[in-house]
Amino acid sequence: MDGITNLLRKTHDNFSIRVNERHPASGAFYNEIWVKANGQHRAEVGVHAIGVPAHLGPAGFRALQALYCRTMPLPADFDAAHFWEDSDYAAANHTEPWPSDALIGQVEADLGYRLPAFYVALMRARNGGIPRTTCFPTTEATSWADDHIAITSIAGIGYEKAYSLCGSLGSQFMLDEWGYPAIGVVVADCPSAGHDLVMLDYRARGPQGEPAVVHIDQEDDYRITPLAPSFEAFARSLVPESAFEE
Repeated sequence: MDGITNLLRKTHDNFSIRVNERHPASGAFYNEIWVKANGQHRAEVGVHAIGVPAHLGPAGFRALQALYCRTMPLPADFDAAHFWEDSDYAAANHTEPWPSDALIGQVEADLGYRLPAFYVALMRARNGGIPRTTCFPTTEATSWADDHIAITSIAGIGYEKAYSLCGSLGSQFMLDEWGYPAIGVVVADCPSAGHDLVMLDYRARGPQGEPAVVHIDQEDDYRITPLAPSFEAFARSLVPESAFEE
């Protein structure tokens, strides 16, 4: 548990770890990590596991990284250097300055949702912009195409650029002014100029959990089309427009 303790010590001043304690109701053994954040004690559901051994192993440690360490690196097999398009337009209109822990915390507080660890790591490689590959395959038709959707940018963490998460045309604007459902965070815009978009969908796991990624079609009564179970899966599955050319 020393590695976990050190990880928590780096990110939180107040925490306690309880290992292999017996649950008072079920009698089962469990592990639990309590963290004091924003003046209140809370237990993260992703760490509390009934009946798991004291040694959490690599999967448990990765879960702790995702929950507590905002400097979690991108996976080694993800090529962030070639993920983004390099252009003056993207830099001027979409890319925010590098996001500090304080900025991430403020944006999360304003949005009311915890941002996915992979998304945060990607934004620390480049904080918003235009991907080189901008299409995502679908198994059902949308207002854009029969077999895919397209995006024009991925929102950065910040307030300065219009399409950033908390920008003037960001997530809350799309919910308030365009009537999109309050199921999460608008993370990518589309070529339709507001008539469809991509959101992080927190309905299944709550505002502190790992969101799915969905497409929402304003032109079709805000129809929701599931895209990927996580933002990482979404980013890894983007393909070029040429993949759909006949």
